[in-house]
Amino acid sequence: MKKKQVVLLLIIFFPIYSFGQTMSVTSRGMVSFRDFQFSVTEAGEDFASSVESESGLFLDVGYLNFDWWWVLVGPPNTKWRVDVHKVDGNWHPDIVIKAKRTGTGVRLWNERKKLTISGGESYQVITNNTNYFFNGRGGIEDIPFKFMLSGFSLTMGAQTFDTNIVFTIVDD
Repeated sequence: MKKKQVVLLLIIFFPIYSFGQTMSVTSRGMVSFRDFQFSVTEAGEDFASSVESESGLFLDVGYLNFDWWWVLVGPPNTKWRVDVHKVDGNWHPDIVIKAKRTGTGVRLWNERKKLTISGGESYQVITNNTNYFFNGRGGIEDIPFKFMLSGFSLTMGAQTFDTNIVFTIVDD
């Protein structure tokens, strides 16, 4: 009789435990606009209309809980989405920043499962309001990104502008 009760409890609580995984998103790398030359040679000229970054920022989407049951059933294949917004420091309102995903990354833990990631492949304007960026399934690392700046002008003067890009993972 006790064996049936234990099995029944495992059947009831195992799905709740397995779907309660904590997910995380981390970024690595640095966004650089080094190749952009601020070259204005004639009166009345302005900067180029936009500049694209080198691909140096990578996101990892994964799970924080590495539990004993992963040995038995493997890591979860939970659906998720990444939202994005910016938090301005000293930022000029005419400067527009856009981002796009330039690759799919690498599947974590179980390469036999299909790599599932979609959206974010074309430039999207990043605003101070949270917006959907892209989605996926399971753990994926090394998702590459590029950024584009536009709207800057000589009339803004020589200043340093800064903003923070915030990526938020949502369990879908």
